[in-house]
Amino acid sequence: MTKRISNLTLAFSMIDEKTKSVARRMFATNAVDALLAVLGATVAQYLAGVRNPSIMVSSALGISFVMGVFSGVVATLLVESAEQQAEIKHVEQVMATKLSNTILHRGSLIASIYVALWSGLGMIVMPVIGIAPLLLNMALIIESLDNAVWMTICTIDLQLFCLGAWLGNLAGGRWYTWGLKFLGIGLVVTLIAGLLMR
Repeated sequence: MTKRISNLTLAFSMIDEKTKSVARRMFATNAVDALLAVLGATVAQYLAGVRNPSIMVSSALGISFVMGVFSGVVATLLVESAEQQAEIKHVEQVMATKLSNTILHRGSLIASIYVALWSGLGMIVMPVIGIAPLLLNMALIIESLDNAVWMTICTIDLQLFCLGAWLGNLAGGRWYTWGLKFLGIGLVVTLIAGLLMR
């Protein structure tokens, strides 16, 4: 038992900076994808005359969970597993030995799962936070649906700005410039959704 825990700890320690960097990129990219999808859907439904917050919430949750589970977690896990297996095969060829059931093999599996979980997390958690005003409207804490929709749009735009600022800070650039770039994407999506529903 102690040996198994020790091996697992060692496998987890193999989540290196490269893996963490990939996980950050997947989290940010998928979070932006899901936020933009929910933003566009919310604006389109509102302008189409939908005045039932439960419909808007169900649509948003459907988008985030389907994208998060199947695209964010499952697809990412398959892609990352394939990449990790390719790297292991390359190492096997160089070392002229099989690495199955080794710490390196287990570490590659854990790294794939790590990236996939962060990928799905961005697609699920961020949109749920974004539609908080609609959830509060359903709970009658925010009485006006109009206000809830506008607050949802502002919340998602703020999330996009924060994601951009975070990435800009990681890149060593001006965080507010990156934040404004991502905010601009959100505003463009809102405008396009509005124009398509006119």
